[in-house]
Amino acid sequence: MDYSVVVPLYNEEEVINECYSRLSETMSSCGGSYEIIFVNDGSRDRTMELAREIAGKDSNVKIISF
Repeated sequence: MDYSVVVPLYNEEEVINECYSRLSETMSSCGGSYEIIFVNDGSRDRTMELAREIAGKDSNVKIISF
């Protein structure tokens, strides 16, 4: 793994898809292997559900949930 990007999440349902889209585009252009680690810190909205959807479509995305 060349790059690991850790993204803290707390009630981010309104922005998680845009965040992922921009971050994955940027990391893909870097030319190395990468992972995006979403760290859910007790969100009470749909953040975890959306993070799981993203991770289900992209093997570069990992999730940690507290």
